[in-house]
Amino acid sequence: MKATAARPAQRYRCRCEHVFQVFGQGRHRRFYELDDLRWTRPVIARACPSCQQRLPTTRGLLSLETRP
Repeated sequence: MKATAARPAQRYRCRCEHVFQVFGQGRHRRFYELDDLRWTRPVIARACPSCQQRLPTTRGLLSLETRP
């Protein structure tokens, strides 16, 4: 499934400094690795692959930043 978003891409930085692309809102939010340029492989485990920290759900995206 390819992610599409009306909003610009955003980035989420995990506590371990691993960075993801983020698309969507609320329960429809999807996290993608930065090298997944076609947005075809979302992070399914809902946890950071580097440190296993759980990724934020509908709340708590304090580290979310607008992509430059």
